[in-house]
Amino acid sequence: MALISEGIGKDDRKKIEEILRSTDFFYEFEIDTALEIADETVADSLEGSGYYWLKATDEDGLIAFANFGKNDFSVHSWELYWIAVHHNSRHKKVGSALLKAAEDKVRDLGGKILFNKP
Repeated sequence: MALISEGIGKDDRKKIEEILRSTDFFYEFEIDTALEIADETVADSLEGSGYYWLKATDEDGLIAFANFGKNDFSVHSWELYWIAVHHNSRHKKVGSALLKAAEDKVRDLGGKILFNKP
């Protein structure tokens, strides 16, 4: 069972990169961008960077993460920048749990979750 917590630290960077590479979904420039955001968050703190992070850990350590932030051009809109689950931990509903936790955090921070329904 994965535990979801807020924030990232300097020691998480290597695992974030490992998770992104394990998925085979991201281009190199996307991985570089995610790592730059992680570095900025660690250097400037959560409040200073404007990026929010949730991470899922289990007995093996960090296995998944989500990164999101407020859309500066909107009153209530937020953007999900990254959500990734290590290949070895897929199909265990970790991504779904991270998405729900991100939605809950956005609501706690005053945002609204809106979906376009067909």
